[in-house]
Amino acid sequence: MSQSTYSPRNGMSLFQQADNATDIRNARERRMILTLWLVFAILIGWSQFSTLTAEDAPTPKVATTTEPVVTAAEPAGSYRLQYKYSQDETVRYESVHNVKFVSQFKGTDETATNRTETIKRYKVVATHPDGSADLELVIEWVRMKVNFGGGDPGVEFDSKDPAAKSQTKFRNVYNVIGKPQATLRCAANGKVLKRVLTKSAAAASKSSDVQLKEVTEQDDFLTIFPEHAVKIGETWFEKFGVKVTVEDNLQQTIDLKRTYKLDSVDGKLATISFKTAILTPVNNPAISVQLIQREPVGKLVFDLERGAVVTRTVDIDKTLIKPIGDNTAMQAVSHLFERLVTATAEISDVPTDSAKK
Repeated sequence: MSQSTYSPRNGMSLFQQADNATDIRNARERRMILTLWLVFAILIGWSQFSTLTAEDAPTPKVATTTEPVVTAAEPAGSYRLQYKYSQDETVRYESVHNVKFVSQFKGTDETATNRTETIKRYKVVATHPDGSADLELVIEWVRMKVNFGGGDPGVEFDSKDPAAKSQTKFRNVYNVIGKPQATLRCAANGKVLKRVLTKSAAAASKSSDVQLKEVTEQDDFLTIFPEHAVKIGETWFEKFGVKVTVEDNLQQTIDLKRTYKLDSVDGKLATISFKTAILTPVNNPAISVQLIQREPVGKLVFDLERGAVVTRTVDIDKTLIKPIGDNTAMQAVSHLFERLVTATAEISDVPTDSAKK
């Protein structure tokens, strides 16, 4: 979405007002906020945490709080978390992602909202003796509604709508729908071992228009589980880094840690919670703004018998005070709900008021 599509209050948005301001530094920072706002709202993809951008998706290093189990039999009260891949099987998910981004600058509030509904699938195109498999990723359908506030009437896109083909701003999305984005070789614990990206997906990611999130060399779209059995209450974690811009082209890597916990097991369903923490001390407000989306929490339900995630929720609710000076504030709120498609599940069943704030 380009800045020109924004229809502001009183004929001028906060970001357009910056063009007339004498404070160039504030103008630059406010444009940076707009950039973050847009990325937050419009990237659609396969990454399990869709609020991460493609270039910053983590390369997990899984560790656990207990020593690995080396015996062949599982200890009593332990559960093996493993994906099960069947040749030619198609696994389909539907998701609803609601986002609200509020910025306050010198007493003026502006709110952007976005609702994205997606149906995506992976097909098992090959299985291997070590339990890994080659998975072909496809986005089947996308429906979006984006509104940048300030009198903006909003923009809607539905890839099934005959008019979607003529919506030039969404042409990269339309052209990739139904076509493979990548083929990933995934281990039984979810770790990506090999990637083959499609040319169409890579080409679309280079455009400034609304686009599908590219599956990159850093992407892991499945939750990665430990390679040993875990007990209820046990935790494991992954550490990864994300890049932020300090000034101009100078970048810094910020370290983060995502911790998982096996909360409970009810029959064949295991419930796993997670939370994300920033490890690197940050005292620069401009960097804090870039990290406002980086601490998601959530929960997933995993079917131990089928070897697949049944549902997943990912939430963010972060507020920054004085991110670019006095009388400024920013809030990012999002809620992602994803579930395995079954014969009785329909995306219309999902509550529409998922972004509560």
